[in-house]
Amino acid sequence: MSAAVRTRTKIAALAGLSLAGLVLSLAPAGTASAASVATWDKVAHCESTDNWSINTGNGYYGGLQIYKPTWDSYGGQQYAVYPHQATKQQQILIAEKILASQGAGAWGSCGVAAGLAGDHADPYPATDPEAPATPAVSPTVHLFGVGSDTRVYGNNANYSAGTWDGYNTVDGTQGFKQTTSIRVGDEVHVYAIGADDRIYEDRGNFKTGGWSGFQLVDGTQGFQQISVVATGNTVRLFALGADGRVYGKSADYAQGSWTTLQLVDSTAGFKRITATVTGNTVRLYAIGADDRVYNANGDYAAGTWSPFALVGNTAGFKQVAATTTSEGTVRLYAIGSDDRVYNNNGNYSAGTWSGFSVISGTAGFKQLAVTPAGKAVHLYAIGADDRVYNANGDYAAGTWSPFALVGDAAGFKHISATPGA
Repeated sequence: MSAAVRTRTKIAALAGLSLAGLVLSLAPAGTASAASVATWDKVAHCESTDNWSINTGNGYYGGLQIYKPTWDSYGGQQYAVYPHQATKQQQILIAEKILASQGAGAWGSCGVAAGLAGDHADPYPATDPEAPATPAVSPTVHLFGVGSDTRVYGNNANYSAGTWDGYNTVDGTQGFKQTTSIRVGDEVHVYAIGADDRIYEDRGNFKTGGWSGFQLVDGTQGFQQISVVATGNTVRLFALGADGRVYGKSADYAQGSWTTLQLVDSTAGFKRITATVTGNTVRLYAIGADDRVYNANGDYAAGTWSPFALVGNTAGFKQVAATTTSEGTVRLYAIGSDDRVYNNNGNYSAGTWSGFSVISGTAGFKQLAVTPAGKAVHLYAIGADDRVYNANGDYAAGTWSPFALVGDAAGFKHISATPGA
């Protein structure tokens, strides 16, 4: 996009904030108000060479190079803080609103070359543009575990085919104590606490089949446990320090940068942590000194955290894991003093929790990991025999499968899981 066109887009965005009616009335007759995905792909090819997660630092983001104030004024915050952190579909949905208001001229020569003004097709006729798009459910899961030899192993599931690849070492490095993992684009990022109590990262690209090798993330020592989530393409890594407090650190992989490690909350005495995301808000959970579960919520757009508050009053919990299913409900799991798995479901829109209830009569579990699959979940647990077990919960049907072995390998100390890349 030329500098002149960028200036025009910026002015239109500012005008839209206070003079929306005037902007709309100035749109010429016959201005395009919709375009097919194929046409938006042509615009993206011109604007960003088809890179929907691009952030070059020039003030314009994503495949369609949308200016940040424009993104905000047309409702982009419902999807992500920045355009490049949203999905392709979400970027197009906001671009449709810009197109309807400002016309194809907002994309200058790229809009002309793509034929944007002459295409009036609805790109997503079955999608409500006011609601966040529901991502496709991946049939694959990447499961990682620290073995008895302190190496990290990976095992990949294809639930459509009903198969597992089997456990293989991710990296020959030894000395790891705990792992957590997250998918970002085509890559899976595996973080692990080393023998020196520092945090390391390995990045795997399942399309190319390559791993980067473990590298130090932060020189700070004394970490007991880590958990990771992603808001768009930004990774939010949380670590439980030797002081029983929770620290946070964020990575923008488009920029190739990490923020400094910062205290999330001054509350001390926490034993275990986990995190998930609803919208752009991070939901952080921690088991306190009283063995109860606490929750703090981080709004990264506003730069604020709520204080930790109790999630129910049940005590005796040892381990905790959380995920968010497609309808926006948090699924919180905890191992009780009886070594059974309990579930509590949080609806943050309504401000309600279902209360903890036991999932299965099976006892002897030591640690949990969970991934979403639409309205269902894949729950993993290390059993009393140090093997990994899997149970699948279908919340739409209200059913759970029994726990079943994932391979026969034993000796696992800690596991994590993330949806497939």
